[in-house]
Amino acid sequence: MMTIATKSETAKQATLQNPEIAAGIYYHVVHKIPGRVRFRVPLLAHNPDYAENLQKLLESDSRVLKVRLNRHAASIAISYQFSHHRSDHSCGDNQGSRRL
Repeated sequence: MMTIATKSETAKQATLQNPEIAAGIYYHVVHKIPGRVRFRVPLLAHNPDYAENLQKLLESDSRVLKVRLNRHAASIAISYQFSHHRSDHSCGDNQGSRRL
């Protein structure tokens, strides 16, 4: 299992103050290859603060090489460092939506 990001104290506080986020974030994997994954996250299209905070959080991770966020498409693509020696590089599958 690959951890893409963790919540900071600020993010935890924002989650508690926003019931939409506290209830869970719906997403699904649109496409994945080693070193790159694209998610569809409907909340990105409706909450610009969430989109901005998510992008900043991901960009602060040293393993993340590039983040491309498209609010109109409710999509985020993440390029990350990939190691062929690790067995935990799976980012999920394309089987339906999930909640964080």
